[in-house]
Amino acid sequence: MAQDGMCGIYGFRNSINGKWYIGQSVNIKERIRAHKAALNSSYHNNEHFLRAWKKYGESSFDVLILEECNQDMLDKRETAWIGYYKSNIREFGYNLLSGGGNLKRHSDESKRKLSIKLKGRKGKPLSEETKRKLSQINKGKKHTPEAIRKISLASQNMTSESREKIKRNLIEIYKDPERRKKQSEYAKKRWEKHKAKGIVKA
Repeated sequence: MAQDGMCGIYGFRNSINGKWYIGQSVNIKERIRAHKAALNSSYHNNEHFLRAWKKYGESSFDVLILEECNQDMLDKRETAWIGYYKSNIREFGYNLLSGGGNLKRHSDESKRKLSIKLKGRKGKPLSEETKRKLSQINKGKKHTPEAIRKISLASQNMTSESREKIKRNLIEIYKDPERRKKQSEYAKKRWEKHKAKGIVKA
């Protein structure tokens, strides 16, 4: 296992099918601990990796230190290891990108998913209003990528009737001080709960 403060490249290897998830960190031990906590709580932002973790179980994954290196070499070495194991290709691994910070490139699979996200139902583009709202969400950086994905899909699939129902409900809440107070308390509790689980950033 990595020593505290070890800087370098690590990997999760599925001993059942040989697939890899590879990452980099200036503190490998802490980063691996964070990965496991997120995976075991079902809040990891890599859905592909999370599904495999749930399917095969933690005991099926070997955690390995692939290389210790200086911080200024992390991007380059992460890219090299992901390329070596082809872990950004779905058949070989769980990485969504080819690694390396600014050197990252979307894999064919993640490009396909991104294309789907940018289209509404029946292949129609998202409205300018929806794009604006999604842009504001991204700028806030309070949602995880998985949460943003769900928000996007929900927006795309919502019917006019559903939107009107939500609108009417919000108007009723606004008119009733008691309901408005309860809604505010409920929102605060959900926020604190999500913040404690690391779903949103404080």
